Amino acid sequence: MNAKAIAALIGTAAALAVAAGATQVAGAPISGTNATGSAQPLRVKLDEFKLKPDTAKVKAGKVKIKATNVGDGEHELVIAKTRR
Repeated sequence: MNAKAIAALIGTAAALAVAAGATQVAGAPISGTNATGSAQPLRVKLDEFKLKPDTAKVKAGKVKIKATNVGDGEHELVIAKTRR
């Protein structure tokens, strides 16, 4: 994977991390709990130059991310904590 693709993947992963703290919107339902309960699932498909999450936002609280490589090449998902 080249540097440009890695940078794009990190940027998208950071956006997902920010979205994890937001409220769920209409669309694909995702089961979850409140901030004090167990982790809610977020499934993400990794493809060439794109991420395909099953939902755009999740409830605030713990999130368990399951990443599946559906592309031809090797992929990895990196989540980085950023300052607010």
